[in-house]
Amino acid sequence: MELSITTEKILHKPESGTCVDHNPISPEDSSTLAPFFNSSSNLSEQKYFTLADAFPNAAAFLMFFDTSLREGSKMLYSWQIEELIRLSNISEWKIDKKLQYYLLANNGSGKDAFIIAGLVVYVLCCVRRYKVVITSSSDNQLDTQTRIYIKDLATSVNTYMRTVWGWETNAIDIKSESLKAAAGFTGTEVYTFVSKEGSKVEGYHPFPDAPAKEGVIIIINEGKSIPEEIHFHLKKCTYNIWIEVSSAGEAAGSFYKAISDSDKYPSKPRPFKAWCRTITYLDTPHKMDEAAIAISELGLEHPFVKNTYLSKFSSIGQQVCITEDSLNRCITEGTGKKIKIGAGKHGGIDFAAGGDECCFYVFDENTLIGYQSWRVKDTEDTIDILIGTKDGIVQGLFQKFGIVQADASKFTGDDNGLGEPIINSLHKQGWKISRIKNQQSARRKDRYLNRGAELYGSFARLVEKGYINWNNLCHTKLHRQLVTRHYTIEGQAKYKLVPKEDEVESPDHADAIVLAWSQWSILDFQTDEIKIEKPRTPSPMLTTSEIAKVMFRNNMKWQLDGIIQNEKVLPKKFKSPITVLRSIYN
Repeated sequence: MELSITTEKILHKPESGTCVDHNPISPEDSSTLAPFFNSSSNLSEQKYFTLADAFPNAAAFLMFFDTSLREGSKMLYSWQIEELIRLSNISEWKIDKKLQYYLLANNGSGKDAFIIAGLVVYVLCCVRRYKVVITSSSDNQLDTQTRIYIKDLATSVNTYMRTVWGWETNAIDIKSESLKAAAGFTGTEVYTFVSKEGSKVEGYHPFPDAPAKEGVIIIINEGKSIPEEIHFHLKKCTYNIWIEVSSAGEAAGSFYKAISDSDKYPSKPRPFKAWCRTITYLDTPHKMDEAAIAISELGLEHPFVKNTYLSKFSSIGQQVCITEDSLNRCITEGTGKKIKIGAGKHGGIDFAAGGDECCFYVFDENTLIGYQSWRVKDTEDTIDILIGTKDGIVQGLFQKFGIVQADASKFTGDDNGLGEPIINSLHKQGWKISRIKNQQSARRKDRYLNRGAELYGSFARLVEKGYINWNNLCHTKLHRQLVTRHYTIEGQAKYKLVPKEDEVESPDHADAIVLAWSQWSILDFQTDEIKIEKPRTPSPMLTTSEIAKVMFRNNMKWQLDGIIQNEKVLPKKFKSPITVLRSIYN
C-alpha cells in the first residue's frame, strides 16, 4: 500500500493573493484531503476531517503527540498499549452490540494519564461525530488528574498542529469542563462532570449525523465510588461503549458486582457482557519498591495493600484487627526468643478511673517481661502506683522493672480523657512519658483514619510475623481482648477502629500492649533486603520503535524498527506523520 498524500496537500497552502480561511481545513478542501476522510458516500459526512488514517489506534496517537513519550523521557508498558489498541476499535461496537469494558488497576498505574487521556483525545481527533461523557464522584479526581491529563495532551496536539503542520487555529477547543473539535475537524465533543444527582446525567444521545448505531462513549473514572443512582441514570443514555476505570475498594456496589460477573482477560470482549482486565503492582514495575515496603509493613491481607497494590476488593463490615489463628501461631510457633532491635525496655499504659482497668505492660526488646492492672477512683493513686509515693518509701512499677526517668520517654500513655492530666502530673515530677491520642492524625494518612487504628495495624503485623515473644504472659483476658478488637474500612481503604463502647468488652489490656509498640514497627525487625515477586510486565517500558511488535491494522505490521532504529527522538524527517506513513507503507 502506498500513500501518495503529501504534507503540502494536508496543509493545503493557498496560492498567493487568495483569501486564507481562519481554519485551513474546510469542506472545500475535501478533494485534496480525500485519503484522510472516512470513506462514505454520504456527503454530509465529508464535512468532518479526521486523522484516523494517519493514526490507526490510540497507542500510536498517544506516542506521537505526547511530548514525553515521543522524546523517550517516558514510555508505555505493553498492557497500556494493548488496552489502548483494544479500545480504539470504536466502530466494532454498536448501540445494539454494546461494549461493557472494565479496567481494574492499582493506584499509580497510569489509568488517567495514558488510558483515559490517550483514548479521549484520540477520539477527539480520529473519530467522527462522537460524544464522550466522563464522570467521577470526586471533584478532586477530575480536577487534579483526569481533566489535567486530557487537557495537557489536547494542548500538545494543538501546539504540534499549529507549529509543525501550520494550522492557524487550535484543532481542539479546550474549556474548563469540556473539549470540542474545531469547526471542520471531527465534530466530536467531550463532556466532564462530577456525579451529584442522577437525573442530571441523563440525556446523552448520539448526534443526528453520527455513524449509524454509534456515537456515545461513557467513561466512569473511579467507578467504585460512583453511587448506584448515577449508574442507573447513566444506563439511560444511548451509548455503544461503556468504560469504567478504577482501583479496588469495598466488595460492594455496581463496579464490584460487574467485575465479579465479568469475562476476564485474556478472553475477548463480547457484546453486552462485562469484560475486565486486572492490573496490579506486578504490571507496573515503577510501583514495585513502594509496594514491597507496604507489603512488608502491612502484609498481603491488609485492606490498603489489597486495594492499592493487588487490585483486590476488601470485605465490608467489622473485622478483627488480630485474628485468633495469627495470635495463637505467634504464641506457639513464634520466635520464642529475645530479638535485639535497639528498643531496650519499653511499655504502654492505658489509663482509666472507676469501672475500667488501668493497665501497664513492659517489654525488654521484643519480650514481654511483666504487666500490672488495677482499678482506682482517684487518679493520684495511679501516679503513686507508677512512680511510688512522694517520700519514696513505697516502690512504683517503674522502679520495680528498673526504669529510670531518662528512659521514661520509651513508655507511651493513653492521652485521651483522664489520661491527659495523669501524664501532665507525671511530666511535672520528671517522668516524661510519651503520649498518644487515638484520634490524632495517623502518620500514614493514606492508610489509616487516625493514630489509634495505625497502632493496631502495625502491632497486628508484628503478631502475624511471629516477632512478639510472649514469654508465657499472654493471659486469658489479654488474649480475648486482642482477638476481639474490631475495625472497619472507610473511604479509600482506610482502617478505622470500632469505638470502644461498641465492643463487648473494654479493650484496656489490648490497648496498653499496643501502646507499648507505638515507637517501633516491623521495619525495625527487618534488616535484610525486601524481596518481592518478579514483575509480570517487563521493564523498561516500550519505546516508540518497539511498539511495532504489538501494533497491527489490516494485517500490516509497522516497520518502525528499521525506520527509527534505536533513536529515542524521532529523526527530523519523520516529524510529520505523513512522511512517517509514506516511509512505513512504501
